[in-house]
Amino acid sequence: FTCITTPAGTPPPQLGSQELREKKWQGPGWIDITSDNTYTLLYKTPYLDLCSWELLKVPGVSPLPIESILGDLSTARIFLYDLGAASGSQPDYKKGCLLEWVFTRGAPGESWAEPDEEELHSPPLSS
Repeated sequence: FTCITTPAGTPPPQLGSQELREKKWQGPGWIDITSDNTYTLLYKTPYLDLCSWELLKVPGVSPLPIESILGDLSTARIFLYDLGAASGSQPDYKKGCLLEWVFTRGAPGESWAEPDEEELHSPPLSS
């Protein structure tokens, strides 16, 4: 992940902004987390399309539907947890959960929730 740290009182980068598109991975390293800052985690890969639920660039079978590997799947969860706080055991991950991502696929026939043109150009909310 690319981690962008925004100090308290400063607006974080807007999702979908040019700033985020141009951000480069900082390489492996330690991130000092404080409760005052806002953290934006950015992950880009050319191998996974979460809108179509397909693996991409798989030689000979691309695009490859995720369901062909994992079965009928409508929700995926990814957790970031502290193994030490989870009693050193993966089944106890909830005790040390730091972050949870939930990806949910829409039902057949549902359309993508597109914002109105006015929403696309409205200024971000201030806190």
